[in-house]
Amino acid sequence: MECLEIGLDSLKLEEVYAVAYQNKRVILTHNAKERIRKAHSFLLSEIKAGKTLYGVNTGFGSLANVKIPEHQIAELQIN
Repeated sequence: MECLEIGLDSLKLEEVYAVAYQNKRVILTHNAKERIRKAHSFLLSEIKAGKTLYGVNTGFGSLANVKIPEHQIAELQIN
């Protein structure tokens, strides 16, 4: 089965459809993985500095002003 490489170009609607409904396999390019690592490091440093980040260490929508306890941040992201 042909794989969709993410990280080269913007995704097309047809590609998203193929992944969601046709179970097309996805591969992250080296560039995409590096960008994810950098973004993750940035978020961790911002949290460590005590900054409030919507949807990262706060709730969503009407719960945007609710700070999520540090021990529940990972669970929030999974949910």
